[in-house]
Amino acid sequence: MKNLQDIEITDFKIPVIRKISQELFISEDSAEKIFTVLRSEKYPFLGNELSVIQETTGNNGLIVLNGVYSLNIKKSLLILIAFALDIKVTYGAASLALQFIGLDGQVLYKLNRENGEQCIAREIVLNRYTNKNILSSKECINNDLPCKYRVDGQCKCSSERVEEILRKLEELLVIKPVNAEGVYGMNI
Repeated sequence: MKNLQDIEITDFKIPVIRKISQELFISEDSAEKIFTVLRSEKYPFLGNELSVIQETTGNNGLIVLNGVYSLNIKKSLLILIAFALDIKVTYGAASLALQFIGLDGQVLYKLNRENGEQCIAREIVLNRYTNKNILSSKECINNDLPCKYRVDGQCKCSSERVEEILRKLEELLVIKPVNAEGVYGMNI
C-alpha cells in the first residue's frame, strides 16, 4: 500500500509539475521551480526521487520538453524544498501539509535571512547534507537572499559563524548530526 506521505507519478513534465502544484497548494510556476531543482544535476534528487524514463530529442539534437519522468518523493521533502526556494505557501496550505506529514505539533521557527540562517538551511535541504565548510567556496551561493555576509558577491561568513548557525539549527531540531565528523542532515 502506498504511503500517504509519498507522492508518486510517472508522466510527462507538465502533469508532474501539476501534481506538485496540487499536492503543495502552490502555483504551477512555483511547482516548475521545484521541478527544475529536482531535475538539476547540481543536486542529489535526479536519479533518486526524480528519474528520467525517456527524453525525446529533436532533429537538431536538442531535448524536447515531452520526456517522461517518474517522481517518487516524500511530501515533507517537497515542502522543505519549497521553503528553501522561498516559495510562498499560504498559512492554511502549510498548516494542512504539516498536519498531513505529522509535524503540526512542532514549533515553527522563522529563519533569519540577514544572518545566514536561511542560506545554510537552503543548502542543507538542496544538498541533503553539510558540514561547517558549506560556505567555503567564498562565492555567494544564494544571491537572491539578503545577507550581511555578502560583500561584492563574495561570502564573508566565517566558519565559526557557520558552526554557530549549525548548532542553533540543531537545537531547533531543524537538522541532526549524521556522523561524528560534523556532518549534518535534515531532521525529517
